[in-house]
Amino acid sequence: GKLVPQDKSEGTAEELFNQIQLDRSKNAEGKKKKAKELTEITEKEIPFEIPKSWKWVRLGSCVSISSGDLLKVSEATEGEYLVYGGNGIAGRHSKYNAVKGTIVIGRVGALCGIAHITETNAWVTDNAFIVTYPEELLDKNFFAVLLNNLNLRKSHRGSAQPVISGLSVYPTPMPLPPLAEQKRIIKKVEVVMILINHLKQVLKN
Repeated sequence: GKLVPQDKSEGTAEELFNQIQLDRSKNAEGKKKKAKELTEITEKEIPFEIPKSWKWVRLGSCVSISSGDLLKVSEATEGEYLVYGGNGIAGRHSKYNAVKGTIVIGRVGALCGIAHITETNAWVTDNAFIVTYPEELLDKNFFAVLLNNLNLRKSHRGSAQPVISGLSVYPTPMPLPPLAEQKRIIKKVEVVMILINHLKQVLKN
């Protein structure tokens, strides 16, 4: 909450969270409910303080994740559309199964738990998760940065080949700011990243 100034006129994350729950309940009609209900976040789980207008929520209370589709390695060799797998871009394909720049999370592999935003159209393999969320209530670019700071990989199982699942990442606590502040934060992050990249180039030279 210290990256940009707080603005009371932007409302609260509590109000935003209620809107998210309403949106998800409407879209969940006729669909199966999650097998395991998420519990309230305890004080011991909270790693740092947040502004009063923010709210600690569990990841699974705001999003749903589902695996992409099977694609053989031999099929990811050519085509118009990028292929996203467990470790990010993994080739090209002639078809796509994700549109509008989708947030995907690596499900299996050395970089499992890392989030990416796909190109406008892309193919997501079954080694990655497609993230579904109320797009008008969570800023895509902010949310992708937030996911990468939640350290989702820590919940992986397996040693030789790390794997994460919905059941393992849904309980993860995450700090939720008001929507307008999300947009201001990502603008600030973009400015900072430009500066960091510039400094890297200077150091190389």
